[in-house]
Amino acid sequence: MSVVNRMRRMIQRTTLVAVMAWFAPCLSADLRAQESPENEPEFTADQIEFFEQRIRPLLVQHCFECHGSDAESIEAGLRLDSRSLVLRGGESGAAVSPGQADQSLLIGAVKYESLEMPPTHKLADQEIADLVRWVNEGVAWPADSAPADVAPLTTAIDWDRARQEHWAWRPIDQPALPDVSDSAWCRDPIDFFVLAELEQRGMSPSAPAEPVVLVRRLYLDLIGVPPTPNEVEAFLTRFAIDPDAAVAEQVDRLLDHPGYGERWGRHWLDVARYSDGFGGFLDSAPLPNAWRYRDWVVRSLNEDMPFDEFIRWQVAGDLLGGFDGEIATGFLALGPTYTSDGGDPESVAQAHAETLNDRV
Repeated sequence: MSVVNRMRRMIQRTTLVAVMAWFAPCLSADLRAQESPENEPEFTADQIEFFEQRIRPLLVQHCFECHGSDAESIEAGLRLDSRSLVLRGGESGAAVSPGQADQSLLIGAVKYESLEMPPTHKLADQEIADLVRWVNEGVAWPADSAPADVAPLTTAIDWDRARQEHWAWRPIDQPALPDVSDSAWCRDPIDFFVLAELEQRGMSPSAPAEPVVLVRRLYLDLIGVPPTPNEVEAFLTRFAIDPDAAVAEQVDRLLDHPGYGERWGRHWLDVARYSDGFGGFLDSAPLPNAWRYRDWVVRSLNEDMPFDEFIRWQVAGDLLGGFDGEIATGFLALGPTYTSDGGDPESVAQAHAETLNDRV
């Protein structure tokens, strides 16, 4: 099975339907107090690991299509992608009662004791047991930044309106420069915006860096290593004659340096979860050709490949043709890989979910 098909299979989800609207009465005052930041419960590292390994993949696979932030329409007003939202519940209240799985309607539904959820098939016994343990241990979740009063999405996104109002779709225009009290300090339009913010906060710009500090910053920012003494001396000589020209020439020289792609390519390689081995449960297993993708990223930056093209090659390079295209799609296969402990369908699905979770 290809990497793309495998990923598609892993993100297929069965849905929890709108019968959640029948769930539980309103939250009690004690539960509301528990959600407040000052009363946020603390969970052990083992509880958080259990959630990440056993509960989150289950929610992603079976619930998020209708009860996650990406759902076109949030069924019954219920969100299950944040602890505070799980505790708040949907149109009829909370779906779980922390510490009391036997009183949580979600547990009753997945056990098929009243409602039957998911409606197409009953969860495996181990999955149900994991949910029961999770609720009884207090509904552990990593630090939850979602506010308790987030309004559930009840309608699909209006894309036509978004294209008119969202900044990402607006045509690029020339904004008016803000008024500043010390316009003489500004050397280019960006400086006006920086200075306006500083003045608004009652702050002053830092003094210009000394030439020796400036050249070190240029080298460290652009190629990740400091200049040699000879390179510093050459820059200082040019700077004494024409500071602006010296800086511009030095920037161009460093942008043409092979180290530029190595320095800045590492940020994208971090996004892609690049490593020379599989990681995960296969720490000792090498990826002998991973370096080809690494070198492709470095080469792309050094050749000034436009960002949209850079993304296109990594997502669909195998369809665009050429050996480089196939190398670029290494983006889809990099990252820790988990294997099934037992080989049974449930363990295989769990390993797939863990692998995808570590790659996205």
